[in-house]
Amino acid sequence: MSFQRNPVKYLRSFERRIRRVAHENRLSKYFYAPLRNNFVFYEAFDGLGINCNPAAIFESLIANRAYSHLHHVWSIRDADVLASLIDKFADFDNISFVKYRSITYFEMLSTCKYLINNSTFPHEFAKRNDQVYINTWHGIPVKKMGYEVPNGRSDARNVVRNFLSADYILSSGAFFSEDILSTSFKLSNIYQGKILEVGQPRVARMLELSASKQLTIHRLEKQGIFTAGKKVILFAPTWKGANAYNVHSDISEIIDTVTKIQSNLGSSYTVLAKVHQLALRTVNPRELPDFILPRDIDTSEILSITDQLITDYSSIFVDYLALDRPVHFIFSDYESYAEDRGLYFSVDDLPGSVNYDVLSVTDSILKSSMHDSYSAARISWKRRYALEDTSDSTKNAISIIFGKQKSEKILELGHDKKRLLIHAGSLIPNGITTAVINLISRINYDEYDVTVIFPYSSKSFQTKKSMELDERARLMPRVGNVSMRWFQRRAYWAYTKGGGLRTNSKYRDSIKPIFSREWRRCFGDSDFDIVIGFDGYQVFWGELLLRSNAKRKYLWAHNDLLLDAHRTIGSKKPHFKNLMSVFPMYGRFTKIVSVTEELARINSNKLGRYADPSRFTHVRNFVDGERILSLAGEHIRSATRQRGPNFVTVGRLSPEKNQARIIRSFARVNERYRESTLTIVGDGPLMSELVRLVAELDISESVEFVGLQENPFPFVRNSDCFLFASEYEGQGLAILEALVLKVPVITTRFNVVEDVLGPRDGIVVDSTDSDLTAALFDFCEKGLPVPSFDFVKYNVEVSSELDQLLHIQ
Repeated sequence: MSFQRNPVKYLRSFERRIRRVAHENRLSKYFYAPLRNNFVFYEAFDGLGINCNPAAIFESLIANRAYSHLHHVWSIRDADVLASLIDKFADFDNISFVKYRSITYFEMLSTCKYLINNSTFPHEFAKRNDQVYINTWHGIPVKKMGYEVPNGRSDARNVVRNFLSADYILSSGAFFSEDILSTSFKLSNIYQGKILEVGQPRVARMLELSASKQLTIHRLEKQGIFTAGKKVILFAPTWKGANAYNVHSDISEIIDTVTKIQSNLGSSYTVLAKVHQLALRTVNPRELPDFILPRDIDTSEILSITDQLITDYSSIFVDYLALDRPVHFIFSDYESYAEDRGLYFSVDDLPGSVNYDVLSVTDSILKSSMHDSYSAARISWKRRYALEDTSDSTKNAISIIFGKQKSEKILELGHDKKRLLIHAGSLIPNGITTAVINLISRINYDEYDVTVIFPYSSKSFQTKKSMELDERARLMPRVGNVSMRWFQRRAYWAYTKGGGLRTNSKYRDSIKPIFSREWRRCFGDSDFDIVIGFDGYQVFWGELLLRSNAKRKYLWAHNDLLLDAHRTIGSKKPHFKNLMSVFPMYGRFTKIVSVTEELARINSNKLGRYADPSRFTHVRNFVDGERILSLAGEHIRSATRQRGPNFVTVGRLSPEKNQARIIRSFARVNERYRESTLTIVGDGPLMSELVRLVAELDISESVEFVGLQENPFPFVRNSDCFLFASEYEGQGLAILEALVLKVPVITTRFNVVEDVLGPRDGIVVDSTDSDLTAALFDFCEKGLPVPSFDFVKYNVEVSSELDQLLHIQ
């Protein structure tokens, strides 16, 4: 965007950049500032208030004289709540508050010794070596979490990143440790911290408050919550929506439900509602009725005086089990919710009455007042899912974390597999994305624990491609930006964009702390045995992977990279600066892995100045033959078979693919064979130029541009011959895909063609229009035999190559 074209937008964009740079400068500055060794930083639900497990720990610490040396800092989101708390604790010189995401917030987050959160710190957070991070979480979930959420495997991105930074994670027992942390969030094999099976401090607080119920009632009355000696019924539904980034709970439906229950129960009961924090974010609290509890009323406090609980899919009822009082479930959308979100438990397992309308839940409450038939079920549930939630939970947590006491309740997850990290690239529509998806599905998961990192994007294509990655892998989409000081920016940009050996050696020491912090931000305390940079085109990702302590570090080379560096589109060389900055990194990787044996020789010869020839090796790309055959069976209107002969080519429309040669040769053939057709699948910078060429040659009726296709295989299957005319390739995955479909190939000669096309799979001609034209005429007259390519045998060979690489010592 230029100033001359749109000065207002330019200035606004410039202002945003300045603000972002200033923010990143502060983050980096605070990361290296002196640590406040006696400071404890608390956050609950992104700064909602003083509540949940952090509140219970806070109250216990300030009440214990042994910890009077500690200073407590709370993160608060709402300005009114912040002002109220500052006023409430004005007489305490060891308690202070910061506005969520303010400058002071990030300073405290980076410099306080102890960090306590029941959810996640924002994406800017990077834990320092000497900080102690305690993640308490916020209950035993009923709805699926982490990587087990259907179609939501990328949504765990910031949660998993926070967990991997945590020194301690609190757990209520084996179910939370094993089923939730180890399995749902895939922390096994990679989590370096300790799981404390001490239970939830908020449950201990609830039990303590329940023991002094009248005092709690009196305290709530001062806050405007009046129960007037009536039986208290609490309705506490969870939030609705696909994920925490897209909440669409209906507050009006909650209000209507409470109103009807209150009307049905009558004046002997007081019905209150505790709405989930996520559902209240977009609601003005001043517009809510009195029976909806304010956000600053802690859940454990209201539960302590609740006689019966109504909920849906909320974890709140597991906390409530410690009080052994009746629970009722009300579901208006059970089947759809269970299918869309997924649940850990079925309705038949729940320790309370299951209802589907207001009248039914009212009857259940009245029946429970006379006869409690679920007491045994609640005790069984408590033992199975929340055994450690006791009155000692807070005391035990504090004694281990702050008192350094040893305990049998400390659990460390095992590491029985080799840890493999793969940078998958940007998951854009190209051959690298197809290749990495295939690779990740072929890894031996009995031997390797696999983590896949890629830049997070909300673009539909990238989201869909991320869902094609093997579900056994741990996906960690990277969010956020690199933080650096003002004076480091020149070195950073020169290093990543400048190119050349001299530039990289000059600035390498300057950029080390930048990438060390970024590694810590992305991966916390986790480490890996092997890292793979599968993209191989970007300095940033290469340098980030080099921050790992892995003994083996591999960088993929998908093409004749020196040629690719000089590839010109229009007047620009899109990869020149990136690749000329990547090449000097080669000597720091264990191996540079090309995708064919001949390509490894080419890259070794051309790039030998950057790394010893012994570092260049190869592993061919896998081919997902089963998927190709399955997708090829889909019917696509434009892929219906014509009378023929029908030719097809698939690839990005850019200079090195040379579709222009295919078009010119086809034009000659079409003069004689008027019913012949050519389908061009793909998109790219040369689209308009190629369309003009087709028009100039007067073959528009015989040539179809179908653009980029998520599923190109029906077009290939419905053709008679696959055409290829690349000037150079890394491997030519499109050729292998055509061979899976038993479509013969005609290709011009390119650098690694002998490693790709077998003698019984098609023919190779010299890279001239005349030779390609002659081959097309021969095909129209004589045809070609069905290719003999066996993708099963091929993949076995590639598996052997990969296995040999991963076991290099």
